[in-house]
Amino acid sequence: MRMMAKISLIAALPLALTLPNLTSAEEQSDDVSEIRKLLDRSSQLAAAIDDTQVMRSTGDYDRRVLKDRTLLEIAKAQVTVGDMKGALQTAATILDRDQKGYSLQYIGEVQVARGDLKGAFQTFAMIKEKMTSDQTLGFIVRAQLKAGDVEGTLQTFSTLSEEGKQFALRSIALAQAKRGDVKNALQTASGITDQKQKDYSLSELAVIQAKAGDVKGALQTAGTIQNKVKKDQTLRDIAVDQAKAGDITGALETTNMIVTFSDAARGRIAVAQARAGDVKGAKHTAAMIQSGDEKDETLVFITSAQAEAGDFEGALKTAATIGPYAFQYSPLVVIAEAQARAGNIKGAQQTTATIKEEGDKGSALASIAAAQAKAGDVKGALQTARAIKDGQTKNYVLLDIVEAKAKTGDIKDALQTASPILDGEFKDCALENIAMIQSASGDEKSAIAWAVTKDWPSGKFHALRGIAQGISARLRKSDLRFCLPEGKGTL
Repeated sequence: MRMMAKISLIAALPLALTLPNLTSAEEQSDDVSEIRKLLDRSSQLAAAIDDTQVMRSTGDYDRRVLKDRTLLEIAKAQVTVGDMKGALQTAATILDRDQKGYSLQYIGEVQVARGDLKGAFQTFAMIKEKMTSDQTLGFIVRAQLKAGDVEGTLQTFSTLSEEGKQFALRSIALAQAKRGDVKNALQTASGITDQKQKDYSLSELAVIQAKAGDVKGALQTAGTIQNKVKKDQTLRDIAVDQAKAGDITGALETTNMIVTFSDAARGRIAVAQARAGDVKGAKHTAAMIQSGDEKDETLVFITSAQAEAGDFEGALKTAATIGPYAFQYSPLVVIAEAQARAGNIKGAQQTTATIKEEGDKGSALASIAAAQAKAGDVKGALQTARAIKDGQTKNYVLLDIVEAKAKTGDIKDALQTASPILDGEFKDCALENIAMIQSASGDEKSAIAWAVTKDWPSGKFHALRGIAQGISARLRKSDLRFCLPEGKGTL
């Protein structure tokens, strides 16, 4: 089951955007012109939908800008198929300043990636937020340097505000380090005069060094960070990378250098050990943790890892050593969920049968149903879902089942399964995910045919957004990012 307390309907576009490897859409499909027409129609449909004064004036930001976020996804899909003109036209219909800025930033950065610096400059000039414009111009600087355009780099650099120049230097250093040129990256970072930006840059470089196996160099770089909190966070990340690489002794030595986050670092190391199968070592590391809450939280992970590995008795013994407030549900729920994730449905069912509290039992059943749906056992998942009494928990399960049905190609059945969902946000997400899966499979025409029949604004927006995301994922060969309602609690 999805186990996040609060998951946004769509993640905000990060300012330091990492673009996917986009290839020419014309090389990927003979139907690009048809896809462009469909996206153009989607853009017009979304722009024409009356999102009502109630939606626009609500205090819920996600709901208030739902129309604009839908248009943002359509613009991104248009970029993917090479329709920059259409993407800019779609972006022009976005009302929310932040969403418009995100869309223009995305378009501009793809233009840079494709060598259209003139177009990128024009796009960035449309961004009203100066900070965002500065940051995106920093990406142009990095792209020009990569292309060897020294004169162009200097010209762009001179147009930046002082704050923008600091971001540009940080971007350049990061690009240098990512391609293995850490020496010059550190030299670039030394030219950053804003100490906060410099500390962030040094932290990024130190983590890259650690991941590349240069722990000594990473620790030296981390030692130059002035902000104590950022230094501790960086040392924690280095220690975790050491643990993941199997160097537990070195990782623990690194945690001894940490002032603020040493317990958190040891907790992560213990989790890495448990996931690697070293439960004994994980428990030994957990015993070094001073904070009772941190120790208990770590032992919960170890319990889960043992159950997932099939050590039911061992998981129960570990659970018995944990404080009563460490589990949101009973330890048996954690064990049942781990068994379900591992594919041990029978074992998970047996564990769940021993759970007495109804809410705990519902959570365990939800995890079992989710595992069944993921494995393609839709019938079994529906049967399990019927035993869940809590309506919200059942809605999460129905989302999993809807996705499983859509993935088999049975869109009609998936839509029928979504129909009885009463919670509006869950139903909207179900429509978005069905449309996304259908479009990712290449059948966006059929998806838009049923999407336009939905008679409530949010349903249409979500379906159109799913179509755009599905097209983008198919052409980029990237994973689908399914919609989940925000603020619906934890399962």
